[in-house]
Amino acid sequence: MTTKTSVSPEELRLRRLGTPALSTVTFWYRKGHFQSEEQARGAFELAHQQAMDGMGESKAGWMGLTEEEYARWMRNGELPPK
Repeated sequence: MTTKTSVSPEELRLRRLGTPALSTVTFWYRKGHFQSEEQARGAFELAHQQAMDGMGESKAGWMGLTEEEYARWMRNGELPPK
């Protein structure tokens, strides 16, 4: 027996784009979504605040960074490589 599941139009759109339903700030940064470094930094700061508030299993994971990238970001604000 097969069970049908409902898929929203937004989920279908994300699947066509190859975008995960929950995308990290690093995902969008590496895709070139932000118009400037300043805009990207603001998005990383927001994601970090969300992580501090308990989102995700780890701060680095919520932001989509490796532990090394997260350490560099925390130390000197270095954005990850694109």
